[in-house]
Amino acid sequence: MKVDLSFFKKNKDSFFIAGFLFAMLLLKLPAPDEMSSFSTTPYFVSNKLGIVSRSFIGNIIFTFTDFLSEKTLYTVILIFTCLMICMLSFLAGYVIKKLDGDLQQTARFTALLYLLLPTSVIFLFKDINFGRFDLYQIILSMILSVVASKKGFHYLCPVIMAVGIMIHQVNIFYMPFCVIALLLEIKKSGFKKSRIITTVISVVAVVSLFFYYQFYPKTLNFATAEEAAAFLQQFTDIEISSSVLFGEYYSNVFELWRSYVWPILRGDSIPDLLFVFPFLIPVFVLFFVLWKGAFKKAEDSFSKFIFFLALISPLASLPQFILINDYGRWFAALFINQFFTLFYMLYRKENAVSESLLSIRDFFKKHTVALVMLIIWMACVLASASYNM
Repeated sequence: MKVDLSFFKKNKDSFFIAGFLFAMLLLKLPAPDEMSSFSTTPYFVSNKLGIVSRSFIGNIIFTFTDFLSEKTLYTVILIFTCLMICMLSFLAGYVIKKLDGDLQQTARFTALLYLLLPTSVIFLFKDINFGRFDLYQIILSMILSVVASKKGFHYLCPVIMAVGIMIHQVNIFYMPFCVIALLLEIKKSGFKKSRIITTVISVVAVVSLFFYYQFYPKTLNFATAEEAAAFLQQFTDIEISSSVLFGEYYSNVFELWRSYVWPILRGDSIPDLLFVFPFLIPVFVLFFVLWKGAFKKAEDSFSKFIFFLALISPLASLPQFILINDYGRWFAALFINQFFTLFYMLYRKENAVSESLLSIRDFFKKHTVALVMLIIWMACVLASASYNM
């Protein structure tokens, strides 16, 4: 019996991306008892602890159960990780499939470039990051990329973005893509009032919730982090980290930075940065050239404004690198913003972006040595210890 392979051929890019990411997941997947308490403890934060940040997911979980075991939590995280892989593979493959000729080949190479970065979504597969709340923001960003352009569904965007901040306020650093996508849809709609209002509400909601959760005095039911950890321990067989609770709820930003963050930055994160950053420089350069080219090719001032925001959006991540020590996560957020923005604009057929991307392709076509060096660099990234970020 002849097997019909047309479906696989039509969606070969999606299957390739999924295959690569699932292979990396299998290589890096931690065992249940290898999950970090820094990633798992926030799942147990709910209103039982008080009116606090990062309680959104815990409130949902403990609406349905009074006890969350290590095995159950591991299964939940694994399911959502697989969902993220499937969504990312489908959406990226769908965009590539809708392109033609040289642009399609260039987009395909760009997707490969992202997969080989040490700061792609692969960072979530490592034991210390497995289950980080970044996972859910990435999923929400992909959902927003689908509904933002759909008539009638764009009203969901403020809710999607607000939920991201309610999950964890640092998800604000994933928002540049979301805001740029909404601004692009304002232009595509012919500056309809409903689109403008939706975007304004989304931005106001995100900023307001961020300041509320980050700076508003917390209402806690326990005097110390140790008491809070002991209370939460009765709901699970996983170790609850009092250090996580102390850093989030029982110290201010300056105290935490001086006593905890700065020693880690000095002894661990900054040395890691000095090792990893050279691998990332070519990607920074490529995106700078891409957005600069799109800015020059744009025919109207609003498009130029959008491309300028895309160009400077990495600067939005600078506070993270100063105030918090999880550099792998912050680089991941930075490049997710950049790649998601690029693919969204290709999906929405922004000619200035397509032409700029093809100009980069033409450069490498004329300078074969530069292309060979980029391929060698990508191979080094794939084989390097930078995957351990």
